[in-house]
Amino acid sequence: MSNFIVCLLDHNIEFRTQLCQLLRSKSFSTQCFDRSSSFWNYICRNKADCLITEITLIDGSGIKLLNQLAKKNIQLPAFILTNHCDIPTAVKAIKANALDVLEKKTDLYALVIKLKRLRNNQPS
Repeated sequence: MSNFIVCLLDHNIEFRTQLCQLLRSKSFSTQCFDRSSSFWNYICRNKADCLITEITLIDGSGIKLLNQLAKKNIQLPAFILTNHCDIPTAVKAIKANALDVLEKKTDLYALVIKLKRLRNNQPS
């Protein structure tokens, strides 16, 4: 199986570490970042297959990041994670080409299933 690289962007080090360990235990390669500027430094020079970003970032927002990726013609499947989200915000995320908006506390295993489908080129 080829190396499927997931970039994870979340300011909470405990959550970020926990999710990275979960993804690595499911045979995903991970690159973890605490801010979007660090992610940009990485993605400008490296390959990634998927982005998981928190909706609220230290230096911006996950939705803004997805819009910036689109403006730069960087096609990267993305999921938005959140502790809480209202419907208008979820709609904005989907319009920014997020594949899904998932709650951090309850949807991590659903996220793993979606990533496996994406890795296997199946519909999420």
